[in-house]
Amino acid sequence: MPHVDAFPNALGGGILVHTALPVGDALHARLRAVIDDVDRALSRFRTDSTVARMAVAERGGRFRFPAWAAPLFDWADVLAAVTAGRVDPCAGADLVRLGYAASFEMIDSGGTSAAGGVGLRRAHWGFDVHRDGGSVLVTDRAVQLDFGACGKGLCVDLLCTRLEEEFGADSPFVIDAGGDLRVHRLPEPLRIALEDPADTDRAIGVAQLAEGALCASAPSRRYWRDALDRQVHHLLNAVTGEPVDDVAASWAAVPMRTFAALPTMVADGLATALFCAEPNTLTRDARVPRFDFAVLDSRRRLVHSRHFPAVFD
Repeated sequence: MPHVDAFPNALGGGILVHTALPVGDALHARLRAVIDDVDRALSRFRTDSTVARMAVAERGGRFRFPAWAAPLFDWADVLAAVTAGRVDPCAGADLVRLGYAASFEMIDSGGTSAAGGVGLRRAHWGFDVHRDGGSVLVTDRAVQLDFGACGKGLCVDLLCTRLEEEFGADSPFVIDAGGDLRVHRLPEPLRIALEDPADTDRAIGVAQLAEGALCASAPSRRYWRDALDRQVHHLLNAVTGEPVDDVAASWAAVPMRTFAALPTMVADGLATALFCAEPNTLTRDARVPRFDFAVLDSRRRLVHSRHFPAVFD
């Protein structure tokens, strides 16, 4: 794609939009508005977000999110169910407890952060956070949510919708949000390096994709030391509240038009789910849209589905 529009630091890691036609100032502003809208609703790193208000509402309340959040909450319902609670937005409290707190910097919390719920039963999606209609969440206590499992993927899909509105449904473009990639109507497949989590300067394989979403998860670029001087990362098993230690990296590929035209949201969530659920459990569950996967475990053993669109070294 000859044109690149950049949104530095968007959602913590930055977003690049590659297009066949130039993105003018008006469209850039509309795309920025989408990113800001997602951030105002879902970010736990800004004090004015809806999620941040939920975290300090000691008696809980009714919290209305934008309409676009309804599919996100639907997908959170599915992920919590198919992983037996191991993927849960309420794991935000554990991230805070481990030191991943009110900024994108990793800080020691001493393991006793009030937001982490010391002395308080840990919250669970569907039990402590209820749905009231499509995009309204109801709580009866303060709950620290984190939608990092699939919120950025949803934002990518919302950006895709704006680009389709501007350029047409058949216009080619690529949205690159770090580990979340949406490829739209390319005439030739895009070659995508699959980063080796043990060495970020090399790839363990190359994927090719002309249309659809490809998302990756790995702790290799987001880790820190907690108050007990343990090296920890952000990919948690929400049942234990601890980082997963037997998976090194995962990739999920989802075709277009999956789950109400939100394939990147789906792939983003599945890449996270692959850290704490068996791939076959996910692929065989009727509630999970069709996808392909690759998983590299901590012993560097690689498993992947038959049609995962990559060649590995």
